[in-house]
Amino acid sequence: MKIKYMIMALLLLLQTVFLSACAAPSPRAVLQDAVSGQEAQEQPAAEPEGYSDEIGENVAGQQEDIYVHICGAVQSPGVYALPEGSRLYEAVDAAGGFLPDACQDYCNLALTVSDGMQYQIPTEDEALSGNLPEVMQENLSSYDNQGLLNINLATAAELMSLPGIGQTRADAIITYREQHGAFACKEDIMQVTGIKDAVYEKIESYIIVR
Repeated sequence: MKIKYMIMALLLLLQTVFLSACAAPSPRAVLQDAVSGQEAQEQPAAEPEGYSDEIGENVAGQQEDIYVHICGAVQSPGVYALPEGSRLYEAVDAAGGFLPDACQDYCNLALTVSDGMQYQIPTEDEALSGNLPEVMQENLSSYDNQGLLNINLATAAELMSLPGIGQTRADAIITYREQHGAFACKEDIMQVTGIKDAVYEKIESYIIVR
């Protein structure tokens, strides 16, 4: 009888050990769980929805607007916001373009406009007469895109950069413009006292009239 109970007890013990062994995770499973947990911790936090590094870069690189007053012979004179670095022709476009009687070639349209400045486009009559407001003259270039000097706009110092033109002749040119208006063609400069054929031949290839 005692032997029978001992065998039964041994069987129960073996059964308990067997069930415990089946329920316990294998060493391989424990290792895999540990590795998975470590990878989850090392993974960076997810970025908020809609976030992009490009947004910050775009904001940092965004150009600021400048404000210029474009007036005169344009369709819609007024103050316009333009990207920094804009050219005068872009300001004219913003104002609706030139009027039919605008002297389109009188201004340097490649000029970079500045914040807070006024740019006035003259008419053909204003350009021909040379009777321009002071603010307009400040915004005009004496040189065209080919580097030729506009004798209707040139200062005394700029005129003296021409071959054969000194202080006396430069002053005479400016006095002539003040008394007679703008030159209609570059040959008209020979009407100025002290400038005849010989001097004109020296400067003819360096000057232009607009």
